[in-house]
Amino acid sequence: MVIAPRHFRGKLLSLMAVAWAAGSAFAYLAGFLLSGLGKESWRFMLIASAIPELIVLAVRVGIPE
Repeated sequence: MVIAPRHFRGKLLSLMAVAWAAGSAFAYLAGFLLSGLGKESWRFMLIASAIPELIVLAVRVGIPE
C-alpha cells in the first residue's frame, strides 16, 4: 500500500527536512525562554516538549498503516 504518490514523495521529504530544522530551532528558543523561570524550569521544559508529541499522536491515529 502506497500512502504518498511517487510524484509527491520528494516534496514530502523536503518538508520533513525543513520540519526537523525548524523543530530544532524552536526547541532551542523554547529552552532559552523557559530557562529564566528559576530552578524548576526543567519541569516546564518537559511539559513543553510533550505538547508536540500529543499533536503528533492525534494525527497518527488517523493514518492508515
